[in-house]
Amino acid sequence: MQIDEIYRNVFHLKLPSQYLLAMTFIRMQEFYESPFRHIRRRYFTLDEYMDTYSERFENFSYTIDNCGFNVPGSLVCAFYNLFFIEKNDLTFRERDLLLSLMKKQIIKLEANEDGEFYFKQNDKKFYLIGTFQKYDLKHEVCHAFYYLYPDYKNSVLELLKKTKKIDILKERVLEIGYCKYQLIDECQAYLSTADKSYAKVKFGMADEWYVISRKFKKLFKDKMKEAREDVRKNVA
Repeated sequence: MQIDEIYRNVFHLKLPSQYLLAMTFIRMQEFYESPFRHIRRRYFTLDEYMDTYSERFENFSYTIDNCGFNVPGSLVCAFYNLFFIEKNDLTFRERDLLLSLMKKQIIKLEANEDGEFYFKQNDKKFYLIGTFQKYDLKHEVCHAFYYLYPDYKNSVLELLKKTKKIDILKERVLEIGYCKYQLIDECQAYLSTADKSYAKVKFGMADEWYVISRKFKKLFKDKMKEAREDVRKNVA
């Protein structure tokens, strides 16, 4: 697996198919932000999650329902500390991802005073995203910026306070299966990256989408430009 640092501390894993991507991220993503209380931030087997998902959505359609993934670095480490260090239970795809993260020196293995091993972020906090198609990349990058840049997050939150029909969007986002604890993050990512046609299909919001999303799109566009310039400076 090849992981690329596309912006400072934003690491991107691109895989050739939606199925491979979903089966690589499924447990890590749901450990981070599952709407199911017995799954989020807890240990669970793949079979347990497949059963839970199927009960909620009447079929295990996860690998076609999800096309982009994003996990903060602290939760990447927490996932491997629980599922690998404590439970010794990784799928071969989760193991391959771990090896790639370590090879890239994004996370490292250390020992505490009692000689117990644990994973930690290497230097600064980071964000891991995964896609299989170009269309989804900006949405996942938007999550990363919201997490990594306090100034950007504060600007987003100020915009959200002034946004009409934000409560309608929140309801729609919850209805399609997102975790209520990540609701604001998901709303801002959709407002910053989704076009009118996508909003119509996904949320039933079309005519009003341009009006409520344009300021978010400009803010994100400006932040992307700033992040690209930062990358160029570090390369030069």
